[in-house]
Amino acid sequence: MKKMMAVIAAALISTTTFSKGEKDVPAFGKVEKADLEMKVCDFDKDAEAMVLFDVGELYCNLVGDITMEFERHIRIKILKDKGKRLGDIHLPYYSYKGLENIRNLQAQTYNLDETGNMVVSKVEKKLIYEKKINKYRSEQAFTFPEVKAGSIIEFKFTQVIYALSLPNWTFQSGIPVKYSRYQLDFPNEIEVYASPLCTLQYDRKTDSKSNRAIQVYSMKNVPALRDEAYISCDADYLQRLEIRLQAVNPPSAPRRSLVSNWPGVIKSLMDHEDFGVQLKRNIPRTADLDEQLKTMNDPYTKMVTIHNYVRKNMEWNGYDGIWANGGIRAAWKGHKGTTG
Repeated sequence: MKKMMAVIAAALISTTTFSKGEKDVPAFGKVEKADLEMKVCDFDKDAEAMVLFDVGELYCNLVGDITMEFERHIRIKILKDKGKRLGDIHLPYYSYKGLENIRNLQAQTYNLDETGNMVVSKVEKKLIYEKKINKYRSEQAFTFPEVKAGSIIEFKFTQVIYALSLPNWTFQSGIPVKYSRYQLDFPNEIEVYASPLCTLQYDRKTDSKSNRAIQVYSMKNVPALRDEAYISCDADYLQRLEIRLQAVNPPSAPRRSLVSNWPGVIKSLMDHEDFGVQLKRNIPRTADLDEQLKTMNDPYTKMVTIHNYVRKNMEWNGYDGIWANGGIRAAWKGHKGTTG
């Protein structure tokens, strides 16, 4: 399979000590003319675009309530007209009860004019739109101006998280990635486990300073994982890093594990308003179905009948997930709902 061949390689993992002297990515707005003049990706000649760099840092703050600050900085080179679609950006976040928000968003496009000088086109704040996706999630969306083959687009933002929620990291995407890096910066009181799900070479570096533990994971020249027919689980094949909290271990209190067990997960789901509680709701206006079921004794036949009844009366609203947002009664009344 082409997709598998693109990602399977020997894993060569190096663990070293993080050095403050390591050369960082360019600052926002500092673009090299050579990158603007670039015509093709040197390790993927057919690429429509490439990520020049994608770097993120997750910083945990213990002052007051526990908060996470996730800073991300991305720069993309558009190589062909087909790559212009990447100029439409959607940044989703968990907005329920104000648990997350996005701040300090900056975005701009870079082009060369006829005389070879760089022209910068900023994304104005008034053109950054806040959109509610559902009860739990919202997004900030915008479109880069003046995007064409040869352009570079760049954006940077901070996602503030008022919960023990850790964003995972994906090194790979549908276009090649020249450099990708994720840094975890946590106080020693918070135990964090990072699991690299990578078959390609990656680099890991660690440091400890001022009672904080720092982990840095990076990859270079990551090939694209392009769409392939009949594959619906593309994300399972991406080179990525999954993050989870292990425990809170303060010096003046006992260690408290944050690792969930299956009974705890089940209880949490069954007590949730948009999951288990919905199973107890009675759905009105199903008299015709009730009449059909009265004459059926075989459980399989009943299941098929109910399944076909739902298919006939319901339409998907485009939202994935296990949650019955808004409740099953409202979904049934409107004949439209989430996958949940």
